[in-house]
Amino acid sequence: MAMQRLTIAVYPVLLWLIAKISQTISACIVTVIMIEVMSGGSEARRATPTILYILEGAALLTILANLLMGIWINQQGPAPKAFAVVNTLMAILWAAGYGFLISSTASIITLPCTTGNFTTYRGISSCRFFKVLWVFGATGL
Repeated sequence: MAMQRLTIAVYPVLLWLIAKISQTISACIVTVIMIEVMSGGSEARRATPTILYILEGAALLTILANLLMGIWINQQGPAPKAFAVVNTLMAILWAAGYGFLISSTASIITLPCTTGNFTTYRGISSCRFFKVLWVFGATGL
């Protein structure tokens, strides 16, 4: 008897794996940067904008959802309709979080991260973190 090939999605398996791996890596990077930005806000006596917590939540939920989808596929096989619902919800969360990130950091993104614009090392680091967040937030979306 010939072995049937597993189809995870309507896309080729390799493209699906590349998309999920890049999405998970982006979510991990966004999570680490958001933790750094949020912990740095208290040192500088500034509060982290509450709307940025949506981006952090989207990143954490993406990591969890991709992990659970991988376990589900391994144990039960693919469930395309359920995965479509989960991916749609994740896309909505990422879009909202990324939109809030863009609106709250629009003034920073156009400035170079130099001592001329930011007087402290912490300010320069925050500027760089937000620019990396823009890139990996878009990849996660």
